[in-house]
Amino acid sequence: MQFTIVAVGKLKERYLVQAVQEYVKRIQSLAKLRIIEVKDEPLPLPGSSQEEIAKEIEAARIRAAWPVNSVKIALDPDGVELSSPELALKLAQYGLQGQSHICFIVGGGAGLAVSLLNQCQEIISFSRLTFPHQLFRVLLLEQLYRSLKINRNEPYHR
Repeated sequence: MQFTIVAVGKLKERYLVQAVQEYVKRIQSLAKLRIIEVKDEPLPLPGSSQEEIAKEIEAARIRAAWPVNSVKIALDPDGVELSSPELALKLAQYGLQGQSHICFIVGGGAGLAVSLLNQCQEIISFSRLTFPHQLFRVLLLEQLYRSLKINRNEPYHR
């Protein structure tokens, strides 16, 4: 499997950078992984027309960065909630269908543009809770690592 994560914004906090580095190290022994950060736009007032414009600008940057022949999976609070075993199964099924390059898309503070969501093959939610988009990268990497371990029938802490 090959994974690409296209995320809006740069990680700034050292503890988040360290957590990402740890999971990248773990994942790279099991699969190929690439993380692409695209520039974020300043956050306008929620619900304003400027917010939609900012999301569209970020969407254009994401589209320019995502791998063309990959399965695009957007991470959005309104997506389908999966358990960890269900995510692992979904990733395994893509691999069995010959679609072994999966691109996960993590939006910025305002979320993802509807136009971008409509271009994705899947929209997944990790929870109905709201997470900071920078912390969410760590959660995504942890779940990717967990999925790889599940699919290899290898133990993972519970």
